[in-house]
Amino acid sequence: MINREKFQENFQYYDNEIIVEVMDIFFDEYAGTLEILEQSISNLDYATINNKAHGLKGVVSYMSPELSELCYELEQMGRDKESEGLHYTFRQLKEGVLELVEELKIIRQEYAA
Repeated sequence: MINREKFQENFQYYDNEIIVEVMDIFFDEYAGTLEILEQSISNLDYATINNKAHGLKGVVSYMSPELSELCYELEQMGRDKESEGLHYTFRQLKEGVLELVEELKIIRQEYAA
């Protein structure tokens, strides 16, 4: 899921401590963001879908272009008040984020060493 080349390119000017801190913040926040997104999709709360997908896109864009694209799709669905495909796109995003988290745990160990 993680594009290592893009990851290293995006974080090339940061100290390892900062990179670890960014990962830790992501670990602390991703579950809550996914939960809010899931609830917002169930309630068809388009403004929150747009907002949360946009915020998540900003974080994952540094690590996974594929997940960034899924966030963008959800963001647009929220903006356009489009319900078709919301659940499917969210499931793809959630699975990808969970995979990303597992990969980041390994990378974090490398940067924390």
